Amino acid sequence: MINKNILAVFPHGDDEVLGMGGTLYKLAKNNNITVVICRGEEDERTAQQFKDIEKAKDVLGYQKLLRLNCTEEYMFNNGLKLFKQLESIACDVNPEVLFIPFWGDVHQDHEKVFEHMILFQGVGL
Repeated sequence: MINKNILAVFPHGDDEVLGMGGTLYKLAKNNNITVVICRGEEDERTAQQFKDIEKAKDVLGYQKLLRLNCTEEYMFNNGLKLFKQLESIACDVNPEVLFIPFWGDVHQDHEKVFEHMILFQGVGL
């Protein structure tokens, strides 16, 4: 794949590395990649995690990182708002390739991201 707009959406930091870090690294050389991490409200406890996410971005070489800073509660109680945020990002990126969590993942936050992103397939993405 060369010269594609790629959007990869993950529930929280480390999913991009553990789930498909090698793929992002390989694709970043010839494509425009935007990575979205939904969860990750910043506080004293997560400050180091955010530094690590930025380092991972540099190592993997993808172009753009967006953090939505949603709490777990927000993801489950504000589905329409989260969908609208992800829809806006997807429309801006206009991806030719979309990476999302596996539909059968047992983690609820992964399932929510899958559900929101799969809706775009029905509206033209």
